[in-house]
Amino acid sequence: MNTTERRRGTIVRRIVDRSFGFIRDPATNEEFFFHAADLENCEFPSLDDGEIVSFVARTTAKGPRAEQVRRLGG
Repeated sequence: MNTTERRRGTIVRRIVDRSFGFIRDPATNEEFFFHAADLENCEFPSLDDGEIVSFVARTTAKGPRAEQVRRLGG
């Protein structure tokens, strides 16, 4: 799953005090971990659950991870 192809997903939950969250890919229903450091065009506190983002999927020792996360739309 380590490609540069961008995927779309929805922020399904954020753990604000720990600066991470999860994105669900609606095509596969798979959830991807992301950290605030993975965000490219927004700040973690400004994201809301339910927002649509694009990301690059990676497989790590701890499971699926979203990198290069970008907010889509306004």
